[in-house]
Amino acid sequence: MALDAARSFKSLAGRWVDIFCGETDKTAQSCWGSNKNSYKVQVVQAFEIFTSMSLKCEYQGDHGERCVNKNATHQCHQDRHGDVIGYGSYESQIFDELMVQWDNRLHSGLEVLDQEIDIQDTPQAMRNTTWRIHKSAVEALYSAVETLEIPDLMVCSWCFCNDSSELLACGHGICDACLAEVAMPASEMDRRLKAVNTCDLHNPSRLFEPPLQVFQLPVRIGRRILSLDGDSGHGVIQTNILKDIETQLGGEIPIQHFFDLIGGSGTGGLLAIGIGLGNWDVGQSATRLLDYQAKSHTQMTFTKAIKETFGEDVASQRIVGSRAHISESPTRVFVTATLYQAWGDVQGPTIITNYMRPEGQESKLVSYVYETGHRDGQNFTIQDAAKATGLPPSSHDPLSCRGVLYLDGGICCNNPAEIAMAEAELMWLLHDITASHLLLSIGNGWAQDTDVSDDVSSKNRSWVGMKKDQLIEYLTSRAAKLERRLDQNRLSEKPWKEAFSLISSAIRSWRRHFTSMQPKGTANLEMDVV
Repeated sequence: MALDAARSFKSLAGRWVDIFCGETDKTAQSCWGSNKNSYKVQVVQAFEIFTSMSLKCEYQGDHGERCVNKNATHQCHQDRHGDVIGYGSYESQIFDELMVQWDNRLHSGLEVLDQEIDIQDTPQAMRNTTWRIHKSAVEALYSAVETLEIPDLMVCSWCFCNDSSELLACGHGICDACLAEVAMPASEMDRRLKAVNTCDLHNPSRLFEPPLQVFQLPVRIGRRILSLDGDSGHGVIQTNILKDIETQLGGEIPIQHFFDLIGGSGTGGLLAIGIGLGNWDVGQSATRLLDYQAKSHTQMTFTKAIKETFGEDVASQRIVGSRAHISESPTRVFVTATLYQAWGDVQGPTIITNYMRPEGQESKLVSYVYETGHRDGQNFTIQDAAKATGLPPSSHDPLSCRGVLYLDGGICCNNPAEIAMAEAELMWLLHDITASHLLLSIGNGWAQDTDVSDDVSSKNRSWVGMKKDQLIEYLTSRAAKLERRLDQNRLSEKPWKEAFSLISSAIRSWRRHFTSMQPKGTANLEMDVV
């Protein structure tokens, strides 16, 4: 409570006891500190929920039998054998005694905190003192309750209040505000680079090797976003363009470190994982992807092909926590997949990410599922993400979770630029930033010379050259329908133009803030000043 209030106000709204009870002018105007929703009210509600599920009724029958029912399920008095020993409501004197003890301890603790705060002469000193006291209390809590776990990774394990923005290698989520307190300077040359070397929520502290490194950048800076279409000649086109850009930027910094966010679909998703998580050299990425395609079309399973392509150590990592296992400052990466109800209909696109971001107002312009927002989705590995985004519709072993199948991201969203923009807006509130932003969307080389047909040129279609019986099967099977939809979506120019014609008015204010980038020899490179 003290930490939350200290972060909410530049100067405290009053004494801690008053803030706790919601009895100050400032807290009365805020939803979290009002009398109706004060910290005290929330503590009482939490205490009642806890005790209703843990404290047994104290009723005692005529023959000394004790009621074992708890308040949450109490309908009558029953003994440990389930026999009814009396009728009436739940009885507990210890509940009232515990509530009084809790209330007294909270008030006395807040008074001690007030005394410590009173001797601080600046707001920053006050916040530092509050954090020190909070950190000590939280560490004591985890030490006293060794089995304490936060089941939802999206909840910060330090403040229990904010959404996590990073996942430490030990499994604890941490928000930006707490990360700023925990992280230490990691470079004398660049003071923006911070590192989390240990987690003190363990006894003894857990040492990270390598440490989690993060750039604590100014909030209002321009962001650089890379979007990679699916089926780009097995990655050859995209890797050549990215290598050209890397060379023009000096060749010393890997291209993945130039971007804040990389998103990809299908083959583009595999490339995003390779350079963003596998630390691939972009010049060798095309060879790796071609090798993967060759392996996956032999007797080798897709799972084994993924492990051999990305390395078993990388492939087996949980993707949400993988940022903590990369020594160099890791880029945020997402891949798309298509949710498909078995023997039903396509439900829409979803994204699997290596990062966590606040659960906020989703974009009205593009609809998709954020897997990390589901507890099942928080356990996906890098191998799962690669399988989900790159597995063709004809595969007999797709990824499955929550009763749906995950198929090639290109079926629903072969060009992930819209989703990339929506994710960037949720993480960095781009509309509020006046600096220029860069969106680089690299297509797959497929084009349409005329506006007569909505489909790709017939020479690129999957059914060309089939025999009659094969063609009938292709046109009628479930996998074939998805393949045809994937074929249609491979036309990279069409979804790009449609997407930006729909959102052009909504992002008109963005347009003057974005810059374009055109490497030599890449005349057909897709980009826009959004």
